[in-house]
Amino acid sequence: MMNPVISVIMPVYNAEKFIGQAVQSILNQTFKNFELIIINDGSTDKSEKIIENFSDNRIRYFSFKNKGVSASRNYGISVSLGKFIALMDADDISDSERLEKQLNFLMDNSHIQVVGTNCEIINQYGKVIRKKKFPEYHEQIEFLAPLFNSMCFASIMILKENLLKIGGYKEDLIGAEDHELLLRLLLGGFKVKNIQENLYMYRRVSDSISHKYLHIQKSNHYINAYNYLNTPEIVQKDFRNNFRKGLLEYYYGDISRCRKYLFKSLEEKSVSKLKVFRLLLVSILGHRFISLLRAKGVLPQINKMFYTMFRIDFQKVKET
Repeated sequence: MMNPVISVIMPVYNAEKFIGQAVQSILNQTFKNFELIIINDGSTDKSEKIIENFSDNRIRYFSFKNKGVSASRNYGISVSLGKFIALMDADDISDSERLEKQLNFLMDNSHIQVVGTNCEIINQYGKVIRKKKFPEYHEQIEFLAPLFNSMCFASIMILKENLLKIGGYKEDLIGAEDHELLLRLLLGGFKVKNIQENLYMYRRVSDSISHKYLHIQKSNHYINAYNYLNTPEIVQKDFRNNFRKGLLEYYYGDISRCRKYLFKSLEEKSVSKLKVFRLLLVSILGHRFISLLRAKGVLPQINKMFYTMFRIDFQKVKET
C-alpha cells in the first residue's frame, strides 16, 4: 500500500458494543487512501476479538496495557504515516464522506489548519437524540472555546506536523483533554473552522460516565480556561477578556469573582451593558444557590428566560 494521506487515530477501551460500527464507518469512507490506527488500551472485553475479525490491510492494530486515552492517541500519532491526522472515537460513527470533505476543505483553504464538523448526538441504539451545530468561523470558535465545547473535537482533521509542534496530548491530564489541546492550538496561532454539515455521530451513553469523572472533567475544564484567559497573549489582545472571565466564573467558578469581572467588563467598549446586567441580575442569587442550579441543570433555563425578556444574547454565547 502506498503511503496514506490520512491517518485515522482510534483509541479503544472496552468498546465491544460499538467498535464494529466505528471501524466499519471508517472503512466505508469515499476517500480510500487512509490508514486506520487502532490502539487497544488494555480492554478486558471482546474488543480485540472484534477488531481482529476485520481483514482490511488499511488497519494497523496495536495493543498495550491501560495507559489512558491521551497516551493512546499520542502513540497512534507517533506511528502514523499520513500527512493528516483525523481523530475518531471507538463508540462513534463517521459519515461516509467525512474524510473526503474535510481533506478537500483543508486543501482548498490553506489558511485553516484545523477543521471540525457539526454532529448528531446518538444514543446506545444509534437513534439520533439531537443535532449539534457548532460555530463556523475561527473568531466565534475562539471566543467560545474557553467556556464551552466550540468544536466536536473527536471529528477534527489536522496536519500531523502541526499536532506535533504543540506536543500532542498531555498524558497526565484526565478529563477535558480535548479542551486543553484545542486551547493550546489556538494559543499556537492555528486557525480553525467547523464545516456546517453533520459528518460525525457522537454517541452518548447515559451510564458510561461516572459523577466523579464529570466532576474531574468540569474542574479541569475550568483550570484549562482560567490558564488560557490569563496568558499574556490573550490578556493583551482580547478586549473582552474580563467579560469572558466573568462568564467562566458564572458557569464553572465563584459567583463573587463573576461579579467582579462583570463589573470590570462594563469598561470594555465592545461589550453591551445590557448583556452584562443580564448576568449580574442572575448572580445576585449567590454562589450557593447558583451552584445548586448548576447541579440541577437549571442555569441554562434561567439564561433562556432572560434572553426572552431582553431579546438579546451575549455575543451569541449559549451553553453547550
